[in-house]
Amino acid sequence: YVVIADVSGKGLSAALYMVRLQALVNLIIKKEHPSPKELFLQLNDFIKSNSKDKTFVTGCAAFFPKDENHCEYIRAGHNIPIYYNKERDSIYKLKSNGFALGMTSTKMLAQNMEVKKFQFKPGDSVLFYTDGLNEARNNRDEEYGEDRIESLMEIYGSLHAKTIIGKLQSSLETFIGQVSPLDDVTITCIHHPEK
Repeated sequence: YVVIADVSGKGLSAALYMVRLQALVNLIIKKEHPSPKELFLQLNDFIKSNSKDKTFVTGCAAFFPKDENHCEYIRAGHNIPIYYNKERDSIYKLKSNGFALGMTSTKMLAQNMEVKKFQFKPGDSVLFYTDGLNEARNNRDEEYGEDRIESLMEIYGSLHAKTIIGKLQSSLETFIGQVSPLDDVTITCIHHPEK
């Protein structure tokens, strides 16, 4: 399982909310072994349980079955993951429909959340990231943008996940220079090693 999420808001309260959510994700996965959709529906119930709380969470969950060459994923208003296919030496955006968690009822979310599958073969990679990456700005107020992220995946997508993340971090640091990021940046990458 890979889950990446971004809670609305900033500061300590948003960070503490994310810690609670992370603990809940771990608990649900360990006890119930849900599908990505079942996981997000349970998380939506939790987020919506406090009617006074206007918090919402964007997220993406991907399940990589052991010893199989595919992945099932779901997206809840989050940045679109980027998939590198080694066989075709191409990247693809893993688009799927879904509201951010906490934005609508669980019933409505269940009706509108789209589960997708893709082949995940040796040499392939998939990149997950938060909007802190693509929305990072330099001293000319230019955004880092999705085009840079996609270009780096086209070039380095066949490499080890740590290398891909390192190349993205280096590129981002060069781009923003001395400007402090306005948002946190979270990047994770899964690479299917070749045998």
